[in-house]
Amino acid sequence: MDKHTRRNIPSFLRTNTNKKITVESRAPKKNYIIDVGLRRVILKRDIEESRILENLVFLELRRRKTPPTDIRYWRENNNEVDFVITDAGQPITTIQVTETLKAPDTQKREIKPLIKIAARHRIENLLIITKHEQQTTNTTTKK
Repeated sequence: MDKHTRRNIPSFLRTNTNKKITVESRAPKKNYIIDVGLRRVILKRDIEESRILENLVFLELRRRKTPPTDIRYWRENNNEVDFVITDAGQPITTIQVTETLKAPDTQKREIKPLIKIAARHRIENLLIITKHEQQTTNTTTKK
């Protein structure tokens, strides 16, 4: 998608979660489209199911958001958490979005960053949203 097209598609930007403001301002921003169908028409190609799901989750989180909460993401090395909900700047909930958790590699890829950020910021509410699966797991992280 070229710069001109990106400017004209209604969308939201989401910033990285980092304690250092200078690092945060240089971090890449994630772009979410208000209308996934419009994106398909403009790009003239299909979008991966997982990207659509992540986009829909973002739109729902944004709809439910009330100040001073904010929706961010977290990335460190090869670890990324799709959504970090903050309240007055403090992370309170983390959310990973994936189409499925059936493959062991996918489970590892999605769970590892959640555990890492939870331990670092003492976050207790960790969620993984999938397309069709439902499961509750209680775990404790080492502090």
